[in-house]
Formats: sequence, structure tokens, C-alpha cells
Amino acid sequence: DTLETTPAMVGLVVTSWAVSLLALQPVFAMLAAGPGLGQVLQLACTFVATVVFSDFFSGVFHWSTDNYGNGKTPVFGTVIAA
Repeated sequence: DTLETTPAMVGLVVTSWAVSLLALQPVFAMLAAGPGLGQVLQLACTFVATVVFSDFFSGVFHWSTDNYGNGKTPVFGTVIAA
């Protein structure tokens, strides 16, 4: 593990930002066209659900890696510190 910035890390971050912005193009187009109340409510509900579910599953992932497995566990072993 290192805290050093590498070109591969920079490329990964730039790529993930680019993909995220491309995925949000329909939302930007809807907002530019003057969305109706139904569209605003749908967007707000989608945002809230995304935050809640991502926080929940992130918590489950971190809880499970903190409590189960070790460094030799397949797939997730490299993220388990203890």
C-alpha cells in the first residue's frame, strides 16, 4: 500500500469521473428542459434511495470485512487489514 499518486491512479479517477458525467447526461438534459413536478420528485426519490442503499451496503461490506476473514480470504482478502 502506498499514499503516492501514480499515473494509473490519476487515470482511474479521471475515467470514473468521465463515466459518471456521461451517465448523468440524461439528468442534465431533463433539468435544462425545465422538468415537471413528477420528474423532480422522481429525481429526488432516486437520489435518496441511492444514498440510503449505498450507505447500507457499504456498511455491510465494512462490517463483514472487519469481522470475518483475513488477508488470505479470496477476493476481499486484500482489503482486510487485520
